[in-house]
Parts: sequence; structure tokens; C-alpha cells
Amino acid sequence: MKPRIKKRLNISKSRKLIPSLNNHYEKTGSKFIIIIDAFHELFTTNKEKSKIFETIISWLCEIEDSSAIKLVLSMRTYYWVRFYSLMRNSHYLKQKWYSGSHYNPEKVLNVPRFTTEEVDIVLNNIDHKIQKKLDLKIKSKLRFPYYFKFYNELREEYPHNEFHTEIIFHEIYLKYILENIYRSNQSLEKLILCKKIIQFSEYGHSNLSIDKRLFLHDFTIFKQAYMELLSDGILVEHKHVHNGMLLETVSFVHCHIFEYFLFKELLDRTQHTMDEAFLIEITTNYHYKLAMNLLQWSIFTAIRNGNYEVIKPILNLRLNDQNENYFFLFILENIKHQLKYKPGDAVQLKRNGLQDQFVTKLVQQDFLSPSFKNIITFFSGMVDNKENAVIYQSILLISDCLNLNLRNIKERLNFFLKLKSITKEWPIDPFETSLFLSNKLSGDKKINEDFLEKVKTFELKPLEKNTYEMSIEQVKRLISYLFILLINELEQHPKDSINLILSIEKTSPLFARFFRKYHLYLLYVLALETSKNGDNNKANVLERKVEYLYQKSTSKYANAFFMSIKAQQHLNRNEFAKAISYAHRCINYCKENAFIMVAILNFNILIKIYTKLKDMVKVEEYKFLKTAELEKRNITKTLSLS
Repeated sequence: MKPRIKKRLNISKSRKLIPSLNNHYEKTGSKFIIIIDAFHELFTTNKEKSKIFETIISWLCEIEDSSAIKLVLSMRTYYWVRFYSLMRNSHYLKQKWYSGSHYNPEKVLNVPRFTTEEVDIVLNNIDHKIQKKLDLKIKSKLRFPYYFKFYNELREEYPHNEFHTEIIFHEIYLKYILENIYRSNQSLEKLILCKKIIQFSEYGHSNLSIDKRLFLHDFTIFKQAYMELLSDGILVEHKHVHNGMLLETVSFVHCHIFEYFLFKELLDRTQHTMDEAFLIEITTNYHYKLAMNLLQWSIFTAIRNGNYEVIKPILNLRLNDQNENYFFLFILENIKHQLKYKPGDAVQLKRNGLQDQFVTKLVQQDFLSPSFKNIITFFSGMVDNKENAVIYQSILLISDCLNLNLRNIKERLNFFLKLKSITKEWPIDPFETSLFLSNKLSGDKKINEDFLEKVKTFELKPLEKNTYEMSIEQVKRLISYLFILLINELEQHPKDSINLILSIEKTSPLFARFFRKYHLYLLYVLALETSKNGDNNKANVLERKVEYLYQKSTSKYANAFFMSIKAQQHLNRNEFAKAISYAHRCINYCKENAFIMVAILNFNILIKIYTKLKDMVKVEEYKFLKTAELEKRNITKTLSLS
């Protein structure tokens, strides 16, 4: 190494290297920094690790206390453990070693994770549009730098896909495992070792770090494969002192690799039959977080292999509200992803009756969430059942109205126009609803008064207990309720909305239990309309109930409505500073999440506040900002939302 450095720096062979570098440092103040990298590539061709390490340590000892020379070693954890074992008994070398600000002695790692801001910077450099679209949960995973390589490869492979769940990371994990195990040297031996770790962990029920002595036989036979798994960062060794004895253990570096191989082993035990019994074993025999991760691998693998019959039992699993919503979205995203590249699989969806099941399941989820919109749009374009297509388009119509998207509303209107024979059979006709919305938002005074009268006099039919089960007819009725609430909002009839929601609860007392997420929509609307209507006692009760539910909610619409309710309530109490704060937060949030109708409501709250404060400059300012938002969407300036 020294002759090569001398040659590079034009130092004559007769001169000693270290005194020359010290002399240069004294004259210029410039330090000589040596960075040694690519140890893995070096050791792949040269087996003598100890000899190479001893050469480096010998040179470190020669440097002694020189401030002129800094040596930076970049190596994988496995090699560092081996290198450190040669210097750990030297007090001098340990004292000279700078471990870095982020050294983790347990994981033997000093590379920090990216901060969220750094992730945004990297994403912005790749494509400035990405960092705004990506979910925070997905961004948090990209804090591990090595994911970016695979993430970028997948973006090039699937350029038009947007993901709101972790499907992108299952693709990344699989790509990582394929590259480092299945398609590497000695892949069979590596797979045997990975299977052994799962088996020695009692299939995830015991300690995930395995006593290395259990590997003694396998280590002897598959030594080269084992060493590569360590050097490639698949496995890691740990050393512990237990009862005065040094204990060496082995585990997977990353938990998702352990979860993947655990899933594969569980599948092998059932002869690759992913049925209801397999799913029940996962959800009952493992702690909740691990069970949910195994369930994601089940969904990802089943859909990737075209095994769509597994989806029905997964949809019937009893999960908590948050996970049920997430897994339904995860299933739909996986299917959407698969159909883009294997459109022939659509036949299997129909054959397994999944299209109808998706429609009935959809209304039981947080379907107004922006993350569902692209999925629903995709599925609405591929269904061959016109009844289901009308349902998908009706849900999109509600989203469009909440975002005051007049162009999309007119597109829905043209769609419904061709299917009037189907829409007229609905409790509230989607065609007439879209026609009303189009005319109202564009300022056209041609309003169908007969239709509005039907909405006003709409009669609820009480649900018997045996009719609470979700059906296509039930879906139509639930969507029709939302149509009525939107029409009442635009017609400024808050009392009619309050009466409708109270009537639903009165005529169908078990409604909240059977349609939990949908009932939350109604509850938030009821709280807001009651607050706007000035019924303070009832509004206060509903506010407390909403505050309690909000703490458990991750729904975007819930965030928007909660801030609106708080802004309106503080306005009612003349607590103007708090009302202004909530209204501002809500407006910004609604602009980001496509709830412009709710943003307009909050502009009106600000206008009312500053009118009460007699600050006419602010009144005009917010009137101007509200009008600008409406004009941006070609919405009539005369639109009034109380």
C-alpha cells in the first residue's frame, strides 16, 4: 500500500512516507485522508482477510500520534467485527479509533438513518412530484438508505404506479431477497440456512436470535454460503455474556426478511395451500404486529401468483377498524398493480365473485379517503357489470363534490346519462344528483324542482335485523343518504341533514354497530350541522363524542371535519383566536387532501369571525381568497355554503 501511495503523491522511494506527510501537514495544514472501500470485493477474490487486516493495523501503529493522517475504513458489519477482534486488546488503537456520532454497538453499525427531511431531498432530486404523493408511512421506510436503490429500480419498472400502502416495499423486499439469495452463488445452501433459522426459532415463537452452536453441523457443510450471508448483510452475528460464558447468536439483519422466510416456511407446512385454516393460524398463533405482516405477505404472494380465491377468506377476517381499512386498500392496490401488467387476471376476479364483494365491502371502509380514489377510478373502468360501474362512479361523484371538481362532475353526468335505466331505480338517482350538482356549481338556474322535492320528502325504510347484511341494494341506499346530505349542504338546509341522520338512527337502531365507518361519516356531519344550526347543548355533547373518536381515527375526512367542528364551536363561543387557528389549519389540510368544499366552509367561518370583530379589511381578504378558490375550479361566485 505504501509504495502505491508514494507513487500517487510523487514522493521518492528513498523518503519515508509518514515523515513526508507530517512535514506537508506542518507547512500547509492539509491532512492526508485515506479511504479504503470495497472490502467485500477484495475478500471475494482474496481469502486472506487476517493478512490484509494485519497489514492495516501494522500501518495504524506506525502512524502513532501523527495528526497529519486520517484513515477511513468502509466495510460491512461482518468484516468490521472481524477487524475489531484484532485490535480490541490494543488500548492505543481503541483510543485512536473514532466510532462516529451514530455508532450502535449492539448492531455494530455507525450509518445513521436518513431524517424525513433528507428523504424528501433525495426524492425531490429523483422527481419533485414524488415526495408530495408518497404516504408518510412509506417515506419513513425510505429512511434506510439501502432501500433507495431498489425503490428507484421499481420506479423505472412501474413508472405510472402510485402506492398508498406498503406494496412498494414488498416489491423492494422481494427484489432484495431475489438478488442476494435466490439469484446469488450457492443459493440452495443459503436457502437451507435461512430455513434452519426459522425452524430453530420454533417458527417465530421462540427467540429470533439463534444460538450459533445449533448451526455447527450446517456451518461446517455450508461455510461459504454462511459467510456470504453474513457479508451480504442478510445475517448478523451477536456476542453476549450469559452466566459468565460468551454466547454467540445469529439472526436476520432485517425483520422483514425474517417475516418473508417465516411466511414461506408456514406455507411449506401446508403444502402451499393458502386457505382459511392457514389464515386463521397466522392471526391466532402470532402476536398482532407479526400476524399483520404475515397477512400482507399472504395477500402479496396470492395476487402475484394469480391465486384470487384466497381473497374471499381474507376479506372475511375479523380485524380492527384501522387494519380492516388498510388491508382492503392493500388488496385493491395489489390487484390494480397486477392487472396493469396481467389484464387477463380480470376474468378470475369475475369468476370468484370478487367484483360484487369489493363493491359491498367498499362502503364499509373509509371510501372517501383520497387514497381510495385512484383505486376506485381504476376498478370502475374494468368492471363489466353496469350496476357496479354506477356504484363506483357514484362514490367518485361524492369525492368530486367534496373537492368541488366541476369538470369531473360533468364527466360523471355524461356517464350516468347513458345508464338512466339503471340510475332511476336508485333511492336517489345518481344521474339527477350529478345534474343538480353540475347546475348548482356552475350557476345554472335550471334546477329540477321535482327532484329536490323528492330529496326533501325522502322516507326512510326501517332495517330489520336480518337485512343489515351488506348487499348491492344496501350499498345504493347508503350512497343515496350521502347524496341527500350533499344536496342539503348546497341548498343550505342543515336541519334536513340533522333530521335525516337522526331518523336513520331511530328507524335502524343497530345501524352504528353494523356500519361503523359509515356511521362515523354521519356522526361528523351531524356534529357540524348541529353546531352550525346553533343548538349549543346538543352541539357540545356531539363535540365531546367526536373528540373521543378523533383520538382513535387516522381518516383524512375525519381530520377535516374535526377541525371544522372545532372552528365552528369556538366561533359559537366567541373564542375567536382558537376558531381562527382551527379554520386556518383546516383550510390548508383540505387543500392538500381534496376537500375544498370543507375549506370553503372554513373561509366562511373566518369571514363571520372578522365581521363580528368589525375588521372589514380581513373580511374582504377572505372573501377574495374564497372567490379565488371557486374561480380556480370554474365554480360560480354566487355559491353559498353556510
